[in-house]
Amino acid sequence: MLSLTNEERATYLSKEQQIEQARQQVEEEASRYWDELRHRASRVAAEHHRRSRPFLVLDTWQSLCHHRLSAERRKDFLAHPDVEAIGSFDHETIELAARRAMAANDGDLLLTQWLEEARERDRKQRARAEIPDWKRNLPPG
Repeated sequence: MLSLTNEERATYLSKEQQIEQARQQVEEEASRYWDELRHRASRVAAEHHRRSRPFLVLDTWQSLCHHRLSAERRKDFLAHPDVEAIGSFDHETIELAARRAMAANDGDLLLTQWLEEARERDRKQRARAEIPDWKRNLPPG
């Protein structure tokens, strides 16, 4: 059986402690690294989402109107303040509001009316979400 002197035992324990400290340091650095990566990724995703929303509005407009805008008109369209406001709603609201606005204008899709339809639909959805399920399912009267 191998027998260690007190000095050898102390050296061995201090080496174990050094290894444990190094492991903890590596774990902390890795944690900070992954936190930073997650933070960067969320910033990039948010920026991508913010920048892509006007293009969703543009694509919806072009799809429903069956018309492709030229590069110059597309630039003007994307710069319109209502486009960013419309893009702030969820995809379903954007599309349904566009269809309603188009139907109300004999097939023309006007941005201001589209925005109003989106706001109205969103307002109704929020009001509906505030009504408890048990009240929503009550018979009229």
